Amino acid sequence: MKRTRLGLPALLVPALLFLATPAHADDKKSAGAHFQRAVTLYGEADYGAALVEFKQAYQLSPNVNVLYNIAQAQFQLQRYAQALSTFEQYLSEGGEGHRGEVLEVVATLQSRVGRLDIHVNAPGAELQIDDEEVPAKRLGKPLTVSVGRRKLVASAKGYHPKTQWVDVAAGESVNVDVRLDSLEQTPVAAPKEPVPALAKNGETSPRESQGGPVLLGWTATGVLAAATAVTGFLAIKSASDLKSARDAYPGDKSDIDSKASKATTFAVTTDVLGGLTLIAAGVSLYWTLTLPSKNEAKVSVAPTGIRFSGSF
Repeated sequence: MKRTRLGLPALLVPALLFLATPAHADDKKSAGAHFQRAVTLYGEADYGAALVEFKQAYQLSPNVNVLYNIAQAQFQLQRYAQALSTFEQYLSEGGEGHRGEVLEVVATLQSRVGRLDIHVNAPGAELQIDDEEVPAKRLGKPLTVSVGRRKLVASAKGYHPKTQWVDVAAGESVNVDVRLDSLEQTPVAAPKEPVPALAKNGETSPRESQGGPVLLGWTATGVLAAATAVTGFLAIKSASDLKSARDAYPGDKSDIDSKASKATTFAVTTDVLGGLTLIAAGVSLYWTLTLPSKNEAKVSVAPTGIRFSGSF
């Protein structure tokens, strides 16, 4: 269908009829100003703003001819269901100036709408369609909507609001069930990390609370012992290389100094790591000996260092 557009003369005609409308003088004056502003905006193709101004003019001074202009703005915005409703109101209230044209447009608009039969499980629910609130008196009845994808938002006191999208084809009647979740419903909790076992009195059992540090202590001791063994081996090898360099003839002073520095570094590192290993072993041994009797721990010396085994 070719989209209907009104020229400015057609829109200006109803402005003169505000004088014949029973309303307060100030309201009629304000309504006339809103109407003239709407005409200007419509001529600039700003149909959304024009619709707001037309509606304000009609609210201040109801005039059946303004309904025609409201419907035209709604049509230009492709709000077909709203335009159909307004055109039908125009006809039912005795609009005559554009009756023939309106009858043709109504016939066309009837092929651009469908129906939604919406059921909400929550009592006293409020409903919006495409961000337009549905009047309470129309709830529970099939609603005429424009074809295409429609946005539904349902809300009710004591329930989580919900948004749904529904596709509506021309002449189609769609049943929609909107299920709102109560605010009192406990949401599904995310899986929690395992927690230590609790003793009968509600406190963490000694087996769980002390076993972790002991295992950590002996692990650190093992790592330090292994590091000490590695640096000790490197220190011995560096000392051997240094002796060979010193015994060589003629000796290379820079090479001897380099090997001497490396040997010293490995020797000092080995001493430091060895000291830390002894400290860690002592602390770990103390923790092991102070564990409750249910915990079993064994400490032994292996060729590669200290070996720890046990259960907690």
